[in-house]
Amino acid sequence: MISINEWVNDNARRPIIRLLVLYVVAQVLYFGYLTYTRYTNLLARAALAAESISLGVAQSNRPLIESSVLALLGDSNVASVALCAGAIDTISYPQSAGGYCRQGGTDKLHWKIIKPLVGGQGLILLIGLSPSVTLFPLLAILTITLLISFAIVSNTLKISKKLEMDVFAPLYAGFNNESAFHIKELEEFRQQNAAHLTLVKDKAAADAMVVMAAQVAHDIRSPLAALGAAAKGLELLPVEQRSLIEGSVSRMQGIADDLLQRYRAPSAGQAAAKTAIYALGGLIEQVLSEKRLQHKDKTGLKIEFNASPVEIKALVEPKELQRLLSNLINNSVEAFAGPGKVEVSLSALDGKVLIEVKDNGKGIPPEILAKLGRKGETHGKAGGTGLGLYHARVSVESWGGSLKITSKAGKGTTVSITLPAAARPAAGLRAALLDDDPLVHMNWRLAAKAAGAWLQSFKTPQEFTVAAETLPRDIPLYIDSDLGNDIKGEEIAKDLREKGFTDITMATGHGAEKFSHLPWLKVAGKEPPWA
Repeated sequence: MISINEWVNDNARRPIIRLLVLYVVAQVLYFGYLTYTRYTNLLARAALAAESISLGVAQSNRPLIESSVLALLGDSNVASVALCAGAIDTISYPQSAGGYCRQGGTDKLHWKIIKPLVGGQGLILLIGLSPSVTLFPLLAILTITLLISFAIVSNTLKISKKLEMDVFAPLYAGFNNESAFHIKELEEFRQQNAAHLTLVKDKAAADAMVVMAAQVAHDIRSPLAALGAAAKGLELLPVEQRSLIEGSVSRMQGIADDLLQRYRAPSAGQAAAKTAIYALGGLIEQVLSEKRLQHKDKTGLKIEFNASPVEIKALVEPKELQRLLSNLINNSVEAFAGPGKVEVSLSALDGKVLIEVKDNGKGIPPEILAKLGRKGETHGKAGGTGLGLYHARVSVESWGGSLKITSKAGKGTTVSITLPAAARPAAGLRAALLDDDPLVHMNWRLAAKAAGAWLQSFKTPQEFTVAAETLPRDIPLYIDSDLGNDIKGEEIAKDLREKGFTDITMATGHGAEKFSHLPWLKVAGKEPPWA
């Protein structure tokens, strides 16, 4: 394993440096090649000129000699041409006061090519070359190459420092640092990491709450049982008050049992609440009776219930519904500085059930109202956790409904809960029932007769299996889980599904979590679908 700095050195800096060195070496070699090529071309031209001038000397043809000399001077690399007889210039171009032949090889500023003339009686051809003219273009190319290399190296060092400042230093500080990154992708990753850490913290807090809820539910059951037993001996109290006490103790016991069932094994996650179709009026009235007794000493407080004249049912978890209504009414009561009224209403319209909890308290400011219902958001309650409204919203949404809060400062607050109304099956519905309990059969037959539905019921799996061959494959089938003699209804349901039946429901007292491994299997209570 290597560090980021080592990785950058191995995969970025060193390859760039090697590439630059290779580039400079290639330019130097190319420079040398061009220099050598030019020099060899000059040697070839000098040899041809020497032959031409030798011929001119042999023929005493001065025009030929001069034309050959001038042809050499036409090359920009040639600075001077002279015919030397010893140290004396017989012909020289351009003219030199000191004489080219007398200088011989002592001039360090010029390069010379010396060619003896054939038959020239000791004459030699002396060609002076200009190094600056010859080498300048090549030197310019090499200089530009070096400047480019320097610029690349300089920019590479700057990029390296920038990487160190904007990338490596923040990475060394860690993604848990609250300082923002300059690089967009790194900043996005830091934000994702922060969100993940928040989720981890929230999960740890939730796990701790699960453990606490299970412990509280376990520890409170014994005192509640004792309180319930003591309430049964309060014969001197009026029947109404005694029934209210016993009902309240029973509801608290149910809440404790529900908490313990849900959070018995925190590692397994929260168990799903058992929902069923219930008449809502009785559930709401029980909560309101408790609240009236709880707040009977508050002067001027009224808690009223505007119930529907017809029975309204919905798919809910009764204990959770009563718990959230209790919390909402408590919130309303706490909003009163003096006298006040809490009005709970129940109505149904267009397939929807509406439960409203309305008060004429001080109301909620708009900036606070927008946040309520989120986890941890509370208002006007010392020590409030913000969990009441949050769990109310989550529960209602899990039943297919919605929770809405409206409020005006100084006029009060209304919490509206909307739920899908329990649909009543149409008359003439066909269904088949398998259950070993005679009372269940009687209840279902009466409900079917009242609804005008067709019901075929069976007490044993054998009867049901024989009759299933003649039943339509889309008929709703209702099967109890415990059929006696260790026979499980869910196993029969598997066989029926393989035979092509498409609408199978477990009519049982067990929760849906028991059958979670069979996602195609519906789960309902013991109540008939027409109840």
